[in-house]
Amino acid sequence: MLLKLRALPVLLCLVFQFAVLSPAAAQGPENFLQIQREKLSGIEATVDSMEKEVDDQAADDGELVAVRVELERLAREVFDASLAFRPRLTEINTRLEQLGEPRKEGEPAEPEEVTRERTRLLDEKASFNVLIGDAERLSVRINSVVDEIAELRRDLFTRTLSRRYDISAALSSDVAGEFTQEVGRVYKRVSAWLIFVVKYRLNSLLLATALATIAALALLFGGRRLFGDFIEPDPTETEPTYLSRLSLALFSTLIPSLSIGVFLASTYYFLDYFSLLRSDIAPLLWSLFSVILLVYFVYRLARAILAPRRPNWRLLPVRSQAAQWLLVLAVFTAVSTGFDYFMDQVYSLFGSQLSLTVATSLVATVIVGLLIMAIGGVSPLDDEEGRPRQWPLKFRYLLFALGAAIIIAAMLGYIGFARFLSQQAVVTGAIVATMYIGFLTAGAITSEGAFANSWLARRLERYTAFDETALDQLGLVTGMLINTVVVLIGVPLILLQWGFRWADLTAWSYRIAGRIQVGSLSFSIIGILTGILVFVVGYFVTRWFQSWLDGKVMARSRMDSGVRNSIRTGIGYVGW
Repeated sequence: MLLKLRALPVLLCLVFQFAVLSPAAAQGPENFLQIQREKLSGIEATVDSMEKEVDDQAADDGELVAVRVELERLAREVFDASLAFRPRLTEINTRLEQLGEPRKEGEPAEPEEVTRERTRLLDEKASFNVLIGDAERLSVRINSVVDEIAELRRDLFTRTLSRRYDISAALSSDVAGEFTQEVGRVYKRVSAWLIFVVKYRLNSLLLATALATIAALALLFGGRRLFGDFIEPDPTETEPTYLSRLSLALFSTLIPSLSIGVFLASTYYFLDYFSLLRSDIAPLLWSLFSVILLVYFVYRLARAILAPRRPNWRLLPVRSQAAQWLLVLAVFTAVSTGFDYFMDQVYSLFGSQLSLTVATSLVATVIVGLLIMAIGGVSPLDDEEGRPRQWPLKFRYLLFALGAAIIIAAMLGYIGFARFLSQQAVVTGAIVATMYIGFLTAGAITSEGAFANSWLARRLERYTAFDETALDQLGLVTGMLINTVVVLIGVPLILLQWGFRWADLTAWSYRIAGRIQVGSLSFSIIGILTGILVFVVGYFVTRWFQSWLDGKVMARSRMDSGVRNSIRTGIGYVGW
């Protein structure tokens, strides 16, 4: 009787945990195990098909990236499944500890209910251990396939850059005729599409264009309203500050370029939404829009930095005539690179002769190399006597070396490598230049007293009670925010130019956003950044509320200054 009473609390605890605490128990251990088995089996079957797809698409970088993203999604599902086992295993281990070790020989026999419960729990634990082993094995298998994809993509990228083409066929007289035929095919296809759309779908075309125009104008006018002083310079200001010049260069490049980008992207989206795009027109239109955006962005950037007609707003100390020449050379370099990219998409769509692709890339890359060397040959600076002077020696040699490398690689038949160099010189160069202006702007804003004298600070003073110290601290935060935005936008764009794809960046973002497990500690980078953002916002809200309460409310009362300071200090403590 005493033995049964001693086992009663254990039995009651087991019944309570089984009925209340265990979600898995609510659906039954067998059902829970069966669900997890089926889930892992389904993931394993998908991994089998993914492995076959990797073998079939070993030469297609885009398909390999898509497979990799799917595999990483499956890896997260496996990880989530393994996490689902932990609460149940913890409950099982807790119950086993409560039941204690089996009675040894010579000790009083334990109740049969306890023995059966221990046996059932041990069997269930063994089943869970088997599933956990299956999940770990599947996770290792997925990681090995992901590593295989990474190796295939590296080999594919290397072969693309190191492949040598026979340029003798590209230099033959037949290539010009083939090029004319391809241009004629593009013209016929596009004109036939336009005639059909205008004749039968004119209303949809006009609506799509109108919606795209409204989206672009909203961004343009909104940007001009917010950053109007930074987009168009003040003609009456003869000696603008360094911060004003940097801000003008940054926003006069980004706002109009974003407006054009929104217009082109919206046009493509609405044309596709209203079913106006054919399968053979969509890639051509997308390529054309990409080239237009590239050329316009390079033009706006070069114009903002060089300012040919506004010497007092110029970022680089170059002569006005040289600034005009550098602007023309930069735009023609972007046009040559964009033309090569667009024609490559045309040839891929129409299945043109390889010699035609090689010939077009050969001519375009050689032109880009010559233009880069021409930029290095300009004498844009003034010496001590006011005579034209060339670029600094290291920068001039860098441009000459880059242009010569592009030309030599193209003439030796390494067309892929020459195209890669020319595209990086134009696209990556434009992105890096914009990022550099952004970093300089952030540095200028964070300097002491710079933000307090800006137009934004003057507007804040008009509507808030920020003092000079608070504005200076806000300038520091604004500079940090600009640096963060520049990195978050610029680095992915550069990675895309260096062979990575959006799917790669998406996979990395999933890893960053997900929880990181270090032993028993788990944390999220996004959570940390969110906490920092909440802290910064709360800090400035607290400062604003202190100033408002002291200046607008307590200042009108007959409250003693010591009491006012105490209340202000107390609010600061609450805010912290």
